[in-house]
Amino acid sequence: MTSFGFQVRKLSANIGIEAAGIDLNEELNPEVIRELRRHWLDAAVLLIRGQNVTPDSLLRFTAYFGKATAYTLPQNALAGYPAILVLSAVREMAADHLHDELRHHGFFAQFFRIVWPRIPSSCQIEIGRMLPQFILSFMTPDASGIRAFLCEHLSPAQIGAVLSESYPLSALRAGARSASRSTRLILKAAGVFESAEILDAFVEAELENAKVAAASSA
Repeated sequence: MTSFGFQVRKLSANIGIEAAGIDLNEELNPEVIRELRRHWLDAAVLLIRGQNVTPDSLLRFTAYFGKATAYTLPQNALAGYPAILVLSAVREMAADHLHDELRHHGFFAQFFRIVWPRIPSSCQIEIGRMLPQFILSFMTPDASGIRAFLCEHLSPAQIGAVLSESYPLSALRAGARSASRSTRLILKAAGVFESAEILDAFVEAELENAKVAAASSA
């Protein structure tokens, strides 16, 4: 229990704190607000559970930490409250996005099948060896952007610990390998992996299994 009437609990060694004993529907006095802001700035993430909060109360509480900004897509905002994003709208947006992605998948599959065989072999190898890093750049978190945000709140050593704890390399590569499966199938169908040099680049980036690559080249 703090001297301001609420409890705090660290969520991890380096980032995140939970505050309990606060009702967001009530106006908070300046001392409590300053203490909450201090914990938020120290931990970068502030979690408050179990709130049945009204839109006006949510916006009032948000204003303690900064100005609320209207969401970029008005149709996903709460009616009359452009700065409040509705989660059900996010789910609908995700469903629309999935539909678009299926169309994109078909387009790029056909594109690779037509274009790849027409590229000179020397250019194929040059392009193909860059594809793994291109895929990883889209399939893994933006570490530089995360560092830029966290540097306002944490020391370099703490940032390194947060990144290594939150994004272990083995998990990142496994996630990228799983998420890029459909992309790699498109490349395989187009004949991209017929080049041993390109296939080796994917193995080196841990996007392809070495045993599978050896079997493919046999």
